[in-house]
Amino acid sequence: MNTAAILRDRRKPVNTSASPALRPLERRPESAQVVGQCTAPSPAAFWHFVEEIKYGSRTFDLVQPLTIRMQHNANGEWEASVSRLGIIAFGYSAQSAIEDLQEEFAVIWDGLAFESDDRLTEDAQELKRALRQLVKAQ
Repeated sequence: MNTAAILRDRRKPVNTSASPALRPLERRPESAQVVGQCTAPSPAAFWHFVEEIKYGSRTFDLVQPLTIRMQHNANGEWEASVSRLGIIAFGYSAQSAIEDLQEEFAVIWDGLAFESDDRLTEDAQELKRALRQLVKAQ
């Protein structure tokens, strides 16, 4: 199933006041496939929950679903973000924003996941640990 179908078919309203985990995130200026589901707090923004990320010929199987916040900005661009990893990507369609986010995920994984801690800053070590805990053994 392609991402556009997931986004179109599985959006449903969410009461964000009932769940602290689904409250809107702060706004920041700023060949993939997603398997998962999403919920929508408003027509312009929704959360997309994914269980795996495919980028190119690689698949990152996740230990727990990853929450991607999708937002259609006033300038017409789509923003895809994963706040707990600090990843933000943009595109002129929801699909292209997700593809950019997945590319960013793969690049960050490649740069940090197996790097020696003594070559990384404390922030990078923290991100490395978060990634290694999120992705099943590669």
